[in-house]
Amino acid sequence: MHSQTLTRNINCNLVIMKFSSMFILFYTFLLAQTCQFSSASQGLASVHAKNKLVPAVYVFGDSLVDSGNNNYLKTSAKVNYTPYGVDFPNGVATGRFTDGYTVVDFLAKWLGLSYIPPYMSLSEEERSQTTTGINYASGAAGILP
Repeated sequence: MHSQTLTRNINCNLVIMKFSSMFILFYTFLLAQTCQFSSASQGLASVHAKNKLVPAVYVFGDSLVDSGNNNYLKTSAKVNYTPYGVDFPNGVATGRFTDGYTVVDFLAKWLGLSYIPPYMSLSEEERSQTTTGINYASGAAGILP
């Protein structure tokens, strides 16, 4: 009986993870299409340079978009070791749950924004002066008990 419940919980978690990934990809695609459609008549480069369509990105999520907040938290969900980060500049593990950039990093670059720092890595002064956004995502974050 206990093993059936455990199997059901694991299957449910896998479905939720797949749904979360699809949700993020869908909205990233939707945002990209909206930006591309809006800038089609003016030229993408000139729009990004003059009138940023998206002036800042504030990220909330889990390990799919965590840019290193877990390095500053008391948690066992840390990825600040090899092979994580091998494709990041200088091959440094930054706390991202990937071997390089996250989808948010690519999106920020595409929008012409600078690096979006993890919230926990910033001082209070830096937090108040950041104008391009902040990444609040944390690996192993979830909404289910």
